[in-house]
Amino acid sequence: MYKRADKKKQRIESLRNKLKMALAIFFCIILLIFSVNIADMSTRRMIMCNDDKYALAVSIQEDSLLRLDIAGEKLMIDIEPVVRISNYIFGNFKRYYGSVVKNVRAKLNE
Repeated sequence: MYKRADKKKQRIESLRNKLKMALAIFFCIILLIFSVNIADMSTRRMIMCNDDKYALAVSIQEDSLLRLDIAGEKLMIDIEPVVRISNYIFGNFKRYYGSVVKNVRAKLNE
């Protein structure tokens, strides 16, 4: 008699634990959706002008400066190091890719 009651209590307790976990996960998902929505609205409001035009402009000046105008603030970013690093990475990638292809073809032809 006591075994059935204990099993029933254990099942009810495990069901409660599962329900608590499910509610916690559901609450976290709702909180995530709510926070993403607030961040999106705040960002949109921050970068829009009063006339519904976006206050975000990007232009390249003097071949190595990137000009960003965000909500009235002007940022000048030197992109020359980024260009050099990307060219270096791309050049090495092409060289190593070519050597790997040659090695694979040599192995297949043997």
